[in-house]
Amino acid sequence: MTANKIGHEGVKSLARSIILNDARLEALKEAEHSRHITDEHTRRVSSIRELFLGGTHIKSAGFASVANMILLNRSFQVLNLSDNEMMDRYLALLSQSISRNNYLPLGKIYLFFNKITCVGVESFVNAVWGLKTLRKIRLDNNLIRDRGAQLAEVVLTSISLFVLDLEFNSISTAGIKALMKSIAENNTLTSLTISGNQLDTNASKAVSFALAYNQSLRSLYIDKCSVGYATQRHISAGIVSNSSIKLCVLTGF
Repeated sequence: MTANKIGHEGVKSLARSIILNDARLEALKEAEHSRHITDEHTRRVSSIRELFLGGTHIKSAGFASVANMILLNRSFQVLNLSDNEMMDRYLALLSQSISRNNYLPLGKIYLFFNKITCVGVESFVNAVWGLKTLRKIRLDNNLIRDRGAQLAEVVLTSISLFVLDLEFNSISTAGIKALMKSIAENNTLTSLTISGNQLDTNASKAVSFALAYNQSLRSLYIDKCSVGYATQRHISAGIVSNSSIKLCVLTGF
């Protein structure tokens, strides 16, 4: 549904249909369990596993409908709400539904190109804390700044995340240092993007420290970070000092 501008009314209708379909599927499963029907009937009703609503102009009422749908859903593995001018209060509403739904198998969530600040990130972090299925988070092109990066660092200690994208979020040295401290000890993350955030000498030293100890990261994207010779030297030193490093892709040099 990406970029189809279906608006909040379209999203509300879609959410209602998904809720009804999920309810029907659960009823069939219960009936099957009670041996009232065969599993062939259950297979005829499929659930939606991936929902892409990026750039659909869903607005306040649309976000409320999505949150209500998430609260009741047991199948979503991928959710894309990018480019919808999502603000903190909408993310807080969504986060509340995620935290209350113990059966949601969410694996990937895309929230890029919105208006999310550290306030929204905090509610989101609290909601996904310890979520065993979550593997990919895209929060790039928002307004999370240093505090948001520090909260993202906390997520890495509670989730076996594979991909984290925080590019273009006005993150400075304080945020980079907090993030890299966690990266140094992390053993699941394979891809990190911090492009578009300033990397000064102190920040580059933090990156160097992380790369000197990390053994899982395979891709690091630092494009448009104003990387100078001194920064390159620090980062390179961290790489060459790690005999167990897995890094295959490094951009921005």
